[in-house]
Amino acid sequence: MARRAHTLDTVKLLRDWEGWPAGTVGAVVSAHPETALVEIVTDAMTDAGGLPERELLDDLITVPYSALDVVGPAAAHAR
Repeated sequence: MARRAHTLDTVKLLRDWEGWPAGTVGAVVSAHPETALVEIVTDAMTDAGGLPERELLDDLITVPYSALDVVGPAAAHAR
């Protein structure tokens, strides 16, 4: 059974979602019962002036867990 994504996990889209192609990498910024809010890695996407190509919140998408693969679990923290 695949590991369910949690906050701060690095994830990959298993299928196209909200205009982002399968294979796109991001990080879970908020976990909910059925979905995760994922911030897509877009820092390499800049225009000719070196500014981000996308608007500030365009890289946040809500994705069902079934469309995510955990590629880098968040580091464990002692509590």
